[in-house]
Amino acid sequence: MEPRQIITAVAVAGMEILHVGEYAEPFWRAGGVTAAAWDGRLPNSFSLLARCR
Repeated sequence: MEPRQIITAVAVAGMEILHVGEYAEPFWRAGGVTAAAWDGRLPNSFSLLARCR
């Protein structure tokens, strides 16, 4: 599932989105594998803060 799908689902559920953040730093690296995201060029993870209305 992509972040936009999760964010949309939260909004459709009637929650108020307070913050969305994207982070380029990798939270893990598989051995022997390279990826553009590990060079800080793509988001690796995101945070979402929401509350019930």
